[in-house]
Amino acid sequence: MHFLAKRFYRGANHTKRNVTQPAIKVATVGIAMGLAIMLLSISVLMGFKQELTKKITGFTAHIEVLNIETLQIPDAFPICLPPYIENKICNIEEVKNIQKVTQKIGVLKTGLHFSPIILKGIDEGYDTTYLQESLIEGKLPTLKKDSATYQIAVSKCIAELLNLKVGQRIYAYFFEESIKMRRMSIVGIYETNIKHFDESIVLTDRYSVCKLNGWNNQQCSELEIKATSLGDIPKILPEIQKNIAGFPKLTAISVGEHYPQVFTWLNILNTNVWVILILMAGVAVFTVCSGLLVIMLERTPAIGILKAMGATNSQVRATFIRLAMFITAKGVLWGNAIALTLLLLQHYFKLIQLDPSHYYVTEVHVVISPIIILIINIVVVLLIFLSLFIPTLTISKISPTKAIKFD
Repeated sequence: MHFLAKRFYRGANHTKRNVTQPAIKVATVGIAMGLAIMLLSISVLMGFKQELTKKITGFTAHIEVLNIETLQIPDAFPICLPPYIENKICNIEEVKNIQKVTQKIGVLKTGLHFSPIILKGIDEGYDTTYLQESLIEGKLPTLKKDSATYQIAVSKCIAELLNLKVGQRIYAYFFEESIKMRRMSIVGIYETNIKHFDESIVLTDRYSVCKLNGWNNQQCSELEIKATSLGDIPKILPEIQKNIAGFPKLTAISVGEHYPQVFTWLNILNTNVWVILILMAGVAVFTVCSGLLVIMLERTPAIGILKAMGATNSQVRATFIRLAMFITAKGVLWGNAIALTLLLLQHYFKLIQLDPSHYYVTEVHVVISPIIILIINIVVVLLIFLSLFIPTLTISKISPTKAIKFD
């Protein structure tokens, strides 16, 4: 039966009606395009998720411990956890590190222009990996534990609004019972393309901000807790909440709760990709099944001869299922080739650019995961294989005597 299936497939160009070859081409193209679109969709979605998660957790953290009022007034509610509580949190297996952050609301002003800011103070224990990557000019402020440098890194958005450059000095104003004014040196300019950060956050050393707030160095606005991955948050969060349960004013919130607009958008993308996957799988299955029916119709005389020679319905059905799997194999091969070529071109040459004001990134990021590609290929092949039993049921209804006379 395998031999016959190969003959039917290879002999498609020599059929009198020449119907088999177009049917094979249509089915092959349908599988290739459906699979390629599925692989592209899932790779782009994974790229978006990875890049946005990297931006947000790199600039903040996976989990934040703070006084809930801090979300409204970041410089009025200091927290100070005992060292043993911090050690308990650090000892949670999935916790990567704990970072103290101190914040202060203020205004940067030059001439007639001003910009409200949140001064974010970090110390030398802070994970600056993403902050370094987001710098477009200059460097990060010098981070000292015991002296105020009043060095700042501003976003490109603020720099353009106030016409600031690296090396320039600017006055910052902080309003309490009296106005505090500090002259600060701009040492760096960063860009994340996330509006919430770029329009307000100015980076400096934590000692400077603690001094402005009148706090000691053990106090902070919040504790940023970095996990090994985003997927560890559901496991870590209850443990952290349990450890801070004795402090009624404190709470722990995940990055998804703090920035719901971004993660809601990603969930919508998830839904869209599932719709695409289902539709494209349906296209691949439909084209193969319809193509197989056309081929079986043309091969009706051959089916009649095989039955007359003693072949069972199961044997004839197996022949055409093998024929369809030859078509599927070629379609899958072409689908993978098209998808991988496009993904590699985008990965290395950034051909498709995006508007960061809408998408948070400047270009389409893709993730090429061999495991995901393998899983999608296996699922598509299995769906096609299982669906082939439906069109081949018509073989049992073909009478050998009528089939041989079929013209």
